[in-house]
Amino acid sequence: MFVTYPEVWLTLYGREGLLMKDPTVRWGMSRPGVLDWSRIDEAMDPDGVMSRAADHGLRYGFSCALQDPVPSLAGFARPDRPFTEKEISEAVELFERLHELTREESAFEAAEIAELQAHVEALRTR
Repeated sequence: MFVTYPEVWLTLYGREGLLMKDPTVRWGMSRPGVLDWSRIDEAMDPDGVMSRAADHGLRYGFSCALQDPVPSLAGFARPDRPFTEKEISEAVELFERLHELTREESAFEAAEIAELQAHVEALRTR
């Protein structure tokens, strides 16, 4: 698991057991695809997890889910603006590569780890 969300949010999320209430997790465990967080309404989020996330700087985001052969879920968020279609496409492509690499039993090569970290850092600084 690779997490870059704010530490205060992660602490609250864990302490209050929000994983079980998180609409992005419920969505991602039930189907593959991409979900723009702006499409999550009160019916999908009766516990208000997304508004609480926004209070911690996770205002704009999307989730990506894969189901082959086991579920993988990624969430991408930023405080300042929605992601562009190009950014979403790049992030999904990297997530799919990571998912594929972790399906293998062999360890990551150092160069692969460095490349993925560089891509993640580039996405974070946009």
